[in-house]
Amino acid sequence: RAAPAPDAVGMDGAEPDEAQRRRLLEYNADDGLWTITFDEGHEPVRARAVVLASGVAALHAVFFTFLSAGDHVVVSDTTYEATWKLWSELLPTKYGIEATFVDVGDLGATRAALRPGTRMLIAETIANPTTKVADIGALAQIAADADALLLVDATFTPPTLYRPLADGADLVVHSLTKYINGHGDAMGGAVLGRADLIEQIRALEGDYNFEMFFSLSCHNCPDVVQALTLMALENPRITATLI
Repeated sequence: RAAPAPDAVGMDGAEPDEAQRRRLLEYNADDGLWTITFDEGHEPVRARAVVLASGVAALHAVFFTFLSAGDHVVVSDTTYEATWKLWSELLPTKYGIEATFVDVGDLGATRAALRPGTRMLIAETIANPTTKVADIGALAQIAADADALLLVDATFTPPTLYRPLADGADLVVHSLTKYINGHGDAMGGAVLGRADLIEQIRALEGDYNFEMFFSLSCHNCPDVVQALTLMALENPRITATLI
């Protein structure tokens, strides 16, 4: 069953008019998906999403969909603890996927860390826990030059603040549990990206959903949707106190 469309919220937190809402959100009855188009000062980016039980489940969905034994990834050395453990322990030792940690703020070092078998560049902005900011546009170019995917964990920067897809990221992960929900009463995760990439995740999710990724609980869905609607009110007040 298709979920109701969330209200589209501008970068300044202002409510869009009806024409903007139609431009930003489009429902496809054939596959039951909402397509979001971001075109604020950029070339249009059409994004789709899949929601899962947690942010870490969303990360697993990306890794298990696009990576295989023998692949190599480059990972930011400033990253969420669970991501660090996945790439420093579990995935290299159990699944044979090598990882190189690098300061993604050093673009030269990041480019030098790439190999012929590099399939993914993984970064965060704003990074957890140091709030380090990555140059997503530059990293997207580095990844594209290597024919690799750029995955951005944007948990600390929800779409009302920053949209990595508009700067060239291939996939974006959010832990809905944290900033987007914001009330400590629900868990969830989301992966956003191009339709062709999201469809690959959905296909694998359909085969292994209950064993690996798990769907977002129906009990958590209303809380997350409510939090999304409140972001239109919260965002202007949050950004007003940044300085």
